[in-house]
Amino acid sequence: MEGLNTHPEVFVSKKSPPRFFHVEKYRKKKFNWYCKFYDGRKEKVLGDDRGMYSWDSFCSETAKRIKRHLPGVKILYIIRHPVRRIESHWGW
Repeated sequence: MEGLNTHPEVFVSKKSPPRFFHVEKYRKKKFNWYCKFYDGRKEKVLGDDRGMYSWDSFCSETAKRIKRHLPGVKILYIIRHPVRRIESHWGW
């Protein structure tokens, strides 16, 4: 996500709560806690780089939770080249 963060009107949090919309122990902290990771930001676009939110099999309620807290959100989903992703995973 470094590419997006180079734009002066975009901020993508790398320190946001891990899997806030996924994991119960984080959601118990409430949405205001999550929002504090963006306090004071002046950019027009704010983002969270948690790719695991798309793992529907991991948590089928994630999309509903995002919609409940951020009803007007626009989601930009960036994926890697599939072969490069497999190579990277294999090497890992």
